[in-house]
Amino acid sequence: MKMKKYKERLIPEDERPIEIVMGENIERYFLKSDYSSMTAFANDLGCDSARLKKVIEGKAVFSVQILQRAAKLLNIKTIDLIEDWSEQ
Repeated sequence: MKMKKYKERLIPEDERPIEIVMGENIERYFLKSDYSSMTAFANDLGCDSARLKKVIEGKAVFSVQILQRAAKLLNIKTIDLIEDWSEQ
């Protein structure tokens, strides 16, 4: 398996960084949800909206527990938030 360097770590060459994928997926499913604001969603997650914004931008990641909570709140499976749906 070929690897590439990304921010001081190695990732598989044919994959995108998980924080980018997770951020895009959270944003995609949030926009399809019934939430009227990021603040309301962040409050239900148990974090502040600044943290949620960083995750969506791919600058931070959630713990597995918060990721599971996000999936539950968005009425999807946790795997949907980490699966890369992009056409690289």
